Amino acid sequence: MDQKTINVTKPFTLVLKREGKVQRIPVMPGVQNVDADIADHWYTQAHCAELPKAVKAAAAKDDKKA
Repeated sequence: MDQKTINVTKPFTLVLKREGKVQRIPVMPGVQNVDADIADHWYTQAHCAELPKAVKAAAAKDDKKA
């Protein structure tokens, strides 16, 4: 599954149904890579802020290498 980088501002538990099973996924504060379905979820977005400039710059640099 694709990964995305997010900046979580406060901890939460996301409940998702994956492969027919309900999963409780604890998400802690900080910049981290998570599966795209977690990053794109509205509840995750409600607990996130913009990525710091240094993280955005590093990500852009990595994208150019690929």
